[in-house]
Amino acid sequence: MTIGDGNEITASNCLWVSYGYNPEQVAVVNMTVGLLNAGLNGGPNVWESLLMLGGNGGTGVMNQSGGTVTVGPNGVVLGWWDVGNYSQKTIGIYNLNGGILAMPNVQRGSPWGVGKGYFNFNGGTLQATPSNDKFMEGPTAATVQEGGGVIDTNGNDITIAQKLEHGGTAALRQKMVA
Repeated sequence: MTIGDGNEITASNCLWVSYGYNPEQVAVVNMTVGLLNAGLNGGPNVWESLLMLGGNGGTGVMNQSGGTVTVGPNGVVLGWWDVGNYSQKTIGIYNLNGGILAMPNVQRGSPWGVGKGYFNFNGGTLQATPSNDKFMEGPTAATVQEGGGVIDTNGNDITIAQKLEHGGTAALRQKMVA
C-alpha cells in the first residue's frame, strides 16, 4: 500500500500490517506525504489503539519518508505474536526516513510472546504524545542510520531504555519544548 498525494487514512480502532499465520506473508506500507491516523479511537484491549507491524508469523514493514503518522494509546508494536508456533517468524520493521511519527511508545511483542522488531532512524522526527517512562523499550534493535533523526519530546518527560545502535555517521538530535 502506498500513502501519498496528500491522502488521509484513518484506522479508528487499530491498524495491523501483516497478521496472518504465514511466515511468508509480507505487507509493506510506503508513506511519502499525507496523514495516517491509527488507533486513535480504539478500545482498552492490548490489540486495540495501536499500529502493529508483523503478527502471527507475518512480516509487516512501514517505510515513512514524509507526512505524519499519529498512533493511539498503545503505540507502535513491532513483532506481535498471538498463538501457535509463529513467534520466531514474526517480524515488524519501522523505517522512519522522513516526516513525523507521533506516538506514546515503541514496543515489541504482546502479552503472549514476542517476534522480532526493528526501528530504524534515517531522517524524520519521532514525537512523544504523552509523558512515558517506557517511550522506547524492547525492540530487537533500534538503529540510527546515515540520515539520523530527531526525537521531539513535545514538552513531555520520556525515557528511552532501548540501546540505540550506530549504523552511519549521522546522529539523533533532541528537540525539547518547554
